[in-house]
Order: sequence, then C-alpha cells, then structure tokens
Amino acid sequence: MRKIILLMGLVSLVSLMGRTVLAADVASTYKVADNQAVFGDILINSSSGFIRTKIPYDNSLFGVLVETSSLIFRSGDPADKPVVQSGTAIVNVVATNGDIKNGDYITSSETLGKGMKATRSGYVLGVALSEFSGSGDGQISVAVRVEYAELTTTRNANRLLELLGSSFLTNVKDPEKFGQVVRYITAGLVLLVSFGFGFITFSRSLPRGIEAIGRNPLAKNTIYLSMAINVGLIAIVGIMGIVGALLILRI
Repeated sequence: MRKIILLMGLVSLVSLMGRTVLAADVASTYKVADNQAVFGDILINSSSGFIRTKIPYDNSLFGVLVETSSLIFRSGDPADKPVVQSGTAIVNVVATNGDIKNGDYITSSETLGKGMKATRSGYVLGVALSEFSGSGDGQISVAVRVEYAELTTTRNANRLLELLGSSFLTNVKDPEKFGQVVRYITAGLVLLVSFGFGFITFSRSLPRGIEAIGRNPLAKNTIYLSMAINVGLIAIVGIMGIVGALLILRI
C-alpha cells in the first residue's frame, strides 16, 4: 500500500513539473545577425539570419529577443542570444494602430523590431497581457504564440490573397528572390498564353472541320489532313511555350 501511495505521489510530481515547464517561458539561443536589435525586439528568420522585422503582419515572424527566460536551451556559442517563441515575453511596441489593451493581438509594424496592435487578419506574434497608450514606443507583456489570426476576414479566397500578398512583399525585400518571383510569373504567363492559344484554335477548327465533312464528304481526306496539320501546329505552339518557360526559369 505504501509503495502504491509513493508511486502515485511520484506521478503527480512529474505531472506538475511537466505542466510547469510547458507554462514557462522557453527560449533557445540563436546567432542574431542584426547587431542593432535590443531586448524586446521582434525577430524574423531571413536569408541573412535573424533580424528585426519591419513589415506589418510579417509571415516570417519568429520570436522575441529577450534578456533572460525561465528555461533557456543554449547552443554552446556564448555570442548567441536567447529568443522566446513560446511563453511570456516583454515586447517593444508602438501605438501605430492605436492604444493596446489587454487581450489585443500583437503583430509586427513598419517600425524596426517593434510590435503594434493587430486590427485585421494576418500573422501575429501573440496576445497582449498588459496595456500601452500614448505616442512613441513602450513595452508590454505578451503571451507569445506566432499564428495566423482571423480578425477581419474568413477562411476563404480573401485569406489566400492576403497570404500571397504577404509572401510577395517578403520576397521584394530580397532582390534575388524578387527576380525569381518575376521569372516564375513570366514563365507562367508564357505557358498560359501558349496553351490558351492552342485551346482556342483547336476548339474553333474542330467544329468547322466536322461541319465541312458533313457538307462535302468526298473531300474528307483533304479535310482530315488540314485538321491534322492544325493539331500539329497547336502541339508545336504548346511545346514552344514549355521550352520558353523553361528558358525563362534558367535565366
């Protein structure tokens, strides 16, 4: 009986410790490439490393640079800095979208590294646990959890357009990625035009050929040959479109 009681107590203790760890502010250390970033700034993981965000509702939101945390997983490099991705953290904010109240969603802003009140659907850093009002910047406590928050739009085509727009703006920051996006768009347009031309031509020539055979059955062989030539030309146009798209992607 005593062993059973001890076992139950041990299970309860482990469960309590597990809940405590899950509820704690957990941070991992990373090499922050932005030397101007200060504690409380919102970071993104970009191609150049961890830097401060400057795009509202940034879809690359990663976490918050903190001075300390309840639990820190260190990489071994003393120069690496702790970043909170889950838990409570002090975040630098501005009142760009108005006063921040307890319970408001917090997202990134155009001010480097600073958060603001989210007023529309988009990616958010988390939920405010304190308030901020007035001009300039300040600090609030935020329950950090990066996610897409539905505030003004439903889960439909509007959300898809917002996600595409956000991704496009993110790529605009990197000239190499922007050029890649332009190449993909151009290649897609070339394919669309070539196959569209082929479809329209085929849909027009086929009924006319059938109608011509009905009017003049004796010339059906000639009509078949003409239709075959048209199909061949359409196939050539389609192949040229594919080749052109591949060449554009290789530039």
